[in-house]
Amino acid sequence: MSRSGRVRAETEERFPALHQFLGCYLGDWPADAATPLDAVDRAVAEYPVAQRRKVRRELAELLGSAGDDCGLRRVLNDGLGVNVHFRKPGEARAFAEAVERKLLQSIKSDYEDRRR
Repeated sequence: MSRSGRVRAETEERFPALHQFLGCYLGDWPADAATPLDAVDRAVAEYPVAQRRKVRRELAELLGSAGDDCGLRRVLNDGLGVNVHFRKPGEARAFAEAVERKLLQSIKSDYEDRRR
């Protein structure tokens, strides 16, 4: 098995909800969205809150365990199927953190809506 194949298999096993979330919406985002973050907005809007919580937990675990930005970029691209060209490794971390913020905000908004 190739290195990228191993990364994909390991990542899918460790982060199944995140793999589904990012792979489905960011694997071919140019066909459905203007930007990668627009594709994330669409995913957030279509995912039930329980699934968004699970995705957010897995993403937080990934961010905490990925080590350096080069490793995170490899996991996003090869492991999770994110079709985004991160020119610099730090762009991968910034993107993942932006996704996490979007998930957190949507979960918080859902909670506040239910309290009203």
